Amino acid sequence: LKAKVRSDAEQLRGDKDQEIEDLVQTYNEKYKAMLAECLEDQENMRQKMEADFEAQMKQLREEEEAKRAALEKRLEAQQKKTKEAKNSTLAEHAQQLEALQAKLE
Repeated sequence: LKAKVRSDAEQLRGDKDQEIEDLVQTYNEKYKAMLAECLEDQENMRQKMEADFEAQMKQLREEEEAKRAALEKRLEAQQKKTKEAKNSTLAEHAQQLEALQAKLE
């Protein structure tokens, strides 16, 4: 009888140990799956943020390029006006000088 009780007790301990081992393995697998899912979500979020950042940077670069081009166009127009005004003033001065020279002759 003692041997039977001892055998049953050992069997129960073995069954309990196996049950605990199975539970630990099951929860470890669930944890690993959850962790893998979290890591995948983080990677997807990182990729989306990088793509959004790149799109915003591209848009900003395009806007800045358009502003630069507009400023260059305005500068060229102003330089042209300045050159024309300078040439006009020089022509007027040349005419005035010729008129003065003609009076002196």
